[in-house]
Amino acid sequence: MEYLSSLRIAQATRVNLIAMMSCIIAVLGTIIVAITFRSSPALSLLPIGFMFGWTQVASPCGMAVTGALTGVIADSGKRARWTVAMAVFTSAGLLSSLFVGVVLYATGTAVSELSPSTKLFIFNSVALLFFLREARIISFPLPQRRRPSVGDWREFGLLDAAAMWGAHIGLGFSTFVNYGGPYVLAVAILFHFGPSSRESSALMLAGCYWLGRAASSWLAPFLTHDRHSVTMEVLRDIRATSSLQRWVHAVALGEVVLLGLKRLLSVG
Repeated sequence: MEYLSSLRIAQATRVNLIAMMSCIIAVLGTIIVAITFRSSPALSLLPIGFMFGWTQVASPCGMAVTGALTGVIADSGKRARWTVAMAVFTSAGLLSSLFVGVVLYATGTAVSELSPSTKLFIFNSVALLFFLREARIISFPLPQRRRPSVGDWREFGLLDAAAMWGAHIGLGFSTFVNYGGPYVLAVAILFHFGPSSRESSALMLAGCYWLGRAASSWLAPFLTHDRHSVTMEVLRDIRATSSLQRWVHAVALGEVVLLGLKRLLSVG
């Protein structure tokens, strides 16, 4: 009985910790958006991009990679080995995400003939559409490749697998996509919206999204009361916060809608 009671307490603690961190990220991101709203609305997209990435914590692919990489701690008991693998995973994913940002930015030159008001109208429409979806007002399937990253890559060794997982997931749309925020960021980069109209803006937006997505995997080992791996129970508890993650995502999308409307009114 005491054992079952301790398990329930551990589960509640894990769920509360994940939920608390998601709420903190949402509050801090919203504060930064509010501060930069008047002076530099485009700069507000950076914390929003991080929020978009973080809320993928409960995605099937995200949980699979989290469990696979954190299993190193249980297998060898060496947290240092896990740290190196996570660093490789994060770096590879960052490079992959930056590559996608550059490609989208370059592709955006093909639509440069559109007027600023037309671009903003399209951008706002996409943001509003996905906001309505994540707020559960409307429902439609996301265009995505509903497949996890390749698990067989583990046969190449831990570091090689971590690099390949990071590079694959960092592409953004190559695996599961839980929510619509990444598509909004893609349109923003395509239309050269952001802190500046230069390539560096695309890199910052893509980078912030990936860092937010990778941050959730760094959290995993700290969800257990011992030094063992993230178990199926922990992954299940992460999944239990999916409803909260969706609402955090909806809040971020709502902020994007407000930013887009402000920019559209200023152009008009």
